[in-house]
Amino acid sequence: GYLVLQKADATITIIATGSEVALALNVAESLESQGLKANVASMPCVEWFEAESIDYQQAVIPKSHFKVSIEAGATASWYKFVQDGLVVGLDHFGESADPTKLFHKYGFNVEAIVKSIVEKTNKSNK
Repeated sequence: GYLVLQKADATITIIATGSEVALALNVAESLESQGLKANVASMPCVEWFEAESIDYQQAVIPKSHFKVSIEAGATASWYKFVQDGLVVGLDHFGESADPTKLFHKYGFNVEAIVKSIVEKTNKSNK
């Protein structure tokens, strides 16, 4: 795992893989327009990331940050990185349609993810 976007005063880290990295970058851009700064970490191989030093891991995913994972597949493995943050993903199968329509239906888009982050960070700050 490594940072693909790093903001000096970020308070949020978004973790994503593969094609979801582009979505994470768009979410970070939208958050910034609302005054929230986010780093984006690409996590192509969890095992390699976990083999890195603790200092490196914490530089990529700081404990003090609100953490979000974005994964189009199963979400279970992301909770160890996100803890009480936000895990965004789809844990079910069985629907066929245009992916854009399905992602919109299940809130897997910039607007829905930003809304969830803003709501959850506002609750955390109270």
